Amino acid sequence: MALADTRLLESLIGREALQALIQTCGGLSVPIPKRLPLSDPLCDLPQHAQEALVRYAGGTELYIPKCDGARREALYQTIRA
Repeated sequence: MALADTRLLESLIGREALQALIQTCGGLSVPIPKRLPLSDPLCDLPQHAQEALVRYAGGTELYIPKCDGARREALYQTIRA
């Protein structure tokens, strides 16, 4: 099982897809199949994000961090604005 590098994932699948992935799978180890189509919860990601995940981590299990600190800081910045 590999810990997902959120910066690398963002560059591969995009910010919106990464946020959706963290929202859905944060704190979980997610098996990434070797081929498309992906199953729940990954099937809700955009097609380009699914393809990038398969290329990057296909056939492995990927731990998606919760990113609680970053989410909390983003909320605080929104409140301050």
